[in-house]
Amino acid sequence: MYNRTRLSIRSKGDLLVLTSKQQQRVGRLLNQCRTHVETGAAFISVNSSDFPEMTNGFCAFCRRCLVEEGTAVHCRQAILGGAHQAFQTGEPYYFRCWAGLNTVVLPVAPSGKLEGAIELGGFFYTGEREDSSSFAGEAVKRLGNRGGGALPSMVECVRELSSAAVRGAASFVSEALCWVGLNDVDRMQERHARYLQQRRIGELIQASSSTAALPEEYFSLFAAFQHAFRDRDGKRTMILLDDFFSRVMLSTSLDTDRIKAHVHLLLAFLARESILVGGTPLQQAVSTHFRDFRELEEIHELEDLCYWTSKQVERYLAGLVGETVAGQTLAQRTVAWLEANYWRKATLAVTALEVGASGSAIKQALRKETGRPLHAHLLDIRLHQARNELADSDTPIATIAVRCGFHDQSHLSRRFKEVFGLSPGRYRRLSQGT
Repeated sequence: MYNRTRLSIRSKGDLLVLTSKQQQRVGRLLNQCRTHVETGAAFISVNSSDFPEMTNGFCAFCRRCLVEEGTAVHCRQAILGGAHQAFQTGEPYYFRCWAGLNTVVLPVAPSGKLEGAIELGGFFYTGEREDSSSFAGEAVKRLGNRGGGALPSMVECVRELSSAAVRGAASFVSEALCWVGLNDVDRMQERHARYLQQRRIGELIQASSSTAALPEEYFSLFAAFQHAFRDRDGKRTMILLDDFFSRVMLSTSLDTDRIKAHVHLLLAFLARESILVGGTPLQQAVSTHFRDFRELEEIHELEDLCYWTSKQVERYLAGLVGETVAGQTLAQRTVAWLEANYWRKATLAVTALEVGASGSAIKQALRKETGRPLHAHLLDIRLHQARNELADSDTPIATIAVRCGFHDQSHLSRRFKEVFGLSPGRYRRLSQGT
C-alpha cells in the first residue's frame, strides 16, 4: 500500500484542499501507480501544510528531497509550477529538477481548479546516467548540509528509463486521473485542444512576415474555405481556420473587436453555405447565425474567441454533412451522429445542436421510427463499442470505459452485465479464449 499521511479537509476559506471523497480517489490513484508505474508516484497538495503522499516505489532521492528542510520548499514549488503548466496545456509536463533528474508532473483538478500534482519519481533517460549522475553529485555538494547527508548515495539508485517507457507511464497516469474522478476528461481535452490551437496559430504568425496580411490575401481564404466546405473536408477546413486567425491577428494587431468583425463575416459565409449546399432552411440558418452573433458579443478573451469559433465551424461542417446524406431521416441522422460521437457528453441538447434540429423534433422522430429514446440508443452504441474493444484488445477495462463514454469502470461493468449477462472481464476471457 502507499504511505498514508494527512490530507486537509476543505475549509470555508480560499485555500484549495481536498474533500474526504477526493482523498479516497487520491488513494485509489496511488495504488494504481504502485502497481503499474515503474517510477512510482507522489501526490503534492497546493496546501503547503500537507505532507506529500508517496507510493513505496517512488524514487528514494526525490522522496528525501520532498521531506528535507533544505530542499522541500524548492521541490514543491517546482512540482506545483509544472502542474500549473500541465493544467494550462492539458498534457503532462516534463522537466529536470535542480539536481538534474528528469520527472513528469500532472495536474490534479477535480473541481476545475488546480488542487495538487502527481509527480512521477525522478529518473535518467537511457544512456545519460554518467553525465546526469555527475551533475546531480555536484548539485548535492553545492547544497551542503541543507540537503541531508544521504542524498549523494541515493543518486546511484535513480532509475534509467527509455523515453517510450516514460511517455507510457505519463499517459497511464493521465488517464487514471480521469478514471478515478480526480480530473474531468472533457475539460482536460478542451484545455489541450485550446493549447494546440494557440500553438499552431502562433507558429503561423511567427512564420509570416512582420508586415500585416494584405486584405486581398485575407479574403482569398474564403475561396479555399468554400472548396473545403463543399468537399466536406473537415481537416482542410480546420487548417484554413488556423491560417485565417493568423492573418486576422496580424492585420488587426490583436484588437479583439476587430477580430470579432472578421469572425462574424466568416460565420455569415458559413451560414450562406449551409443554405446553398446543405439545404438548411433560411429561417433556421438566420436564427442560428443571430444566436452565434449574440454569443460572439459576450466573448472577451482572444483564446476563448479562437476556440469558440473552431467549435462553430465544426458544427456548421457537421450540419452540412448530415443534411446532405441522401435519403436519411432525422432519426437516422441522429443515430449516425451518436455512432460518431458516442464518447462525448451527448445530451439531447448537444445532439440537437449538432444535428441541426430541436430536441422535441429528435425525440418525436426517434419515438416514431425506432420506439426508443435517445439515451437508449447512446447506451447501446457505447456498450457495443466497449464489447468490440474487449474482444479485440488487451486495453485495460477502465481505459475502455472512459473511451466509450462511461463515467468509470464500475459504470461500464454495471451496464454491461445488465445487457449481456456477464462482466466485461469474463466476456473478454470468453471471447479471447483465455
